[in-house]
Amino acid sequence: MNFYERVYELVRRIPAGKFASYGQLALMLGNPRASRAVGYAMRACRTPGVPCHRVVRADGSTTPAFGPGVQRAMLERGGPSPPTAGWSWAAAGGTVPDGFCLPFADGRDIISAY
Repeated sequence: MNFYERVYELVRRIPAGKFASYGQLALMLGNPRASRAVGYAMRACRTPGVPCHRVVRADGSTTPAFGPGVQRAMLERGGPSPPTAGWSWAAAGGTVPDGFCLPFADGRDIISAY
């Protein structure tokens, strides 16, 4: 299975109403510096059944690839909306907004727990 296929398989496991960042997916795939490669995989995805709209930037902002406001609207229909652009982990005091999927401290990823 190539890198893109591994990304798509992981994205398929993000439950409705949840979302993850490119960096989180890269970390879960064993390469925390590959967030840009995850983004390239998402941009290239033409595979049916891969909920690409559930992948957001680290600051919670959405991509314009879907069209203005489309990705945010898709996410809001499925559950909690991502934080607004400009949000940061540091400014939030390390608190996790509703909807974000995160890895557990022991290394298991939260996506597989669903």
